[in-house]
Amino acid sequence: CKNFLINKLRGGTLSSSVVASSQSSYAYDESISVSFSVPIATQNAWIGVYRSDEADNSMRAIPEPMGWVYTACNNVAGDQSETNDCAATATSGTVDIDGRFGSAGWQEYWPFPDGTYRVCLSYYNNEPYKKFVCSEDTFAINAPPSAIPSSAPSPVPSVMPSSMPSEVPTSMPSAMPSVEPTGMPSVSAMPSDAPSEQPSANCIDKTGSFLGANGETRKWCTLVQRAGTDPIAVRCAKYGLIYDCPTSCNPECFD
Repeated sequence: CKNFLINKLRGGTLSSSVVASSQSSYAYDESISVSFSVPIATQNAWIGVYRSDEADNSMRAIPEPMGWVYTACNNVAGDQSETNDCAATATSGTVDIDGRFGSAGWQEYWPFPDGTYRVCLSYYNNEPYKKFVCSEDTFAINAPPSAIPSSAPSPVPSVMPSSMPSEVPTSMPSAMPSVEPTGMPSVSAMPSDAPSEQPSANCIDKTGSFLGANGETRKWCTLVQRAGTDPIAVRCAKYGLIYDCPTSCNPECFD
């Protein structure tokens, strides 16, 4: 074995880092564009979206985001074959946060509901996320458009008929037809042992969470994606989340 040292971020890194939404408001289900600029490029740095009252620069550490992407890879899958890490680095650029993060196993929040949000950039890939910078400005996501009927109802006529029919039949037909149907068409019997349709896999992740060792709220399906360096399949089995987080752990739900 050999010891090694991981250096701290040099002084002034956080104060020189900038992250901001490219727009002040977005339509419902619109991709969120975020620009960033940092003094040093690090692997696995990521940008996340938060409700404006859930993360800001006054906090000691930020919680798990509602959605995120790596700064250099602009995705959640990374660029490695064995893990979802992003080895690429970047000191500036623009990323797009949208429903793609759901493909990696946590389509819990997309589309984001209407409200006020901010973005934060984290240098740490694992909790606690203590080295971060959040945007000072917030942005809005508008409510989805209301459903509009495809056609208006027909208007009610303003003029009623001036009179009713003058004649009413005084008698009914004297007899009904005497011929009755001789029988119903035969129908072939359906096999009684036909196989029933098999239910498909439930491919919706559960949203359960737990309290971490440092008092942070963590979500199980996020833990599968981001905790440690074990392959995702190992983490699924380790934490028993194969059926709770099917889009990451259950092969029947893979694209």
